[in-house]
Amino acid sequence: MTAAQPPSVLRLIRAVAKKNGARLFEAGKHFRFSITNDNAFDYCGLGETLRDVWVRLGGEHQVANASLAVASCQALRHYNIAIGEKALRIGLGNCRWPARFEIISKKPTIILDGAQNGASMQALRKTIKQRFGRSALWLIFGIAKDKELADTCRAASLISENIIVTKANNPRAMSPQRLAKYFPSTSRMFMSESVREALGLAASKTNSNGLIVITGSLYVCAEARAIVRTRQ
Repeated sequence: MTAAQPPSVLRLIRAVAKKNGARLFEAGKHFRFSITNDNAFDYCGLGETLRDVWVRLGGEHQVANASLAVASCQALRHYNIAIGEKALRIGLGNCRWPARFEIISKKPTIILDGAQNGASMQALRKTIKQRFGRSALWLIFGIAKDKELADTCRAASLISENIIVTKANNPRAMSPQRLAKYFPSTSRMFMSESVREALGLAASKTNSNGLIVITGSLYVCAEARAIVRTRQ
């Protein structure tokens, strides 16, 4: 099974499938989806059509992932494994993925998203604008030393001009001082030595209508969730 891919990647997938004698189902060819509402989509393919399938996860990219999951379940019928429509709808409707556009607080709104590369950061930016109609007011960002930094930081800088770089309590975390150097000079940079300090700084500079996005390392997101929950 494959979601939409660049032509070069799709050619490679087809070649590997052919070499191994594997049946290949492709998005846009064997199955497709169309978004009908916020987090809802119509699915058509592999002998079945489903209307207004709702997925809990936010963002168009998650709808695409959900359609791939539906197609995968349909493909299992070729191996005498049947998953009914009711089970599909319940599964997608109840699916939770911590730190994937997870709203953990309101007034101000605080979002966790463990985006760790340029592509996922772009998807995060798009979802924020679709959901809220504006950019984030504050971005708290921390990431591990071994991640792709240049593209990720460049994409992160487009989410908000106000950026607090921080680090998780983890030996793999990059220091805020080094991390700040990967951001464009146009960003308003603030440095914090801990996630708790970063949250306090963002909260002090926004109001109940504010929007704070915490992203990068899943360790940063996990620490932020624990801190925010103890305050509620």
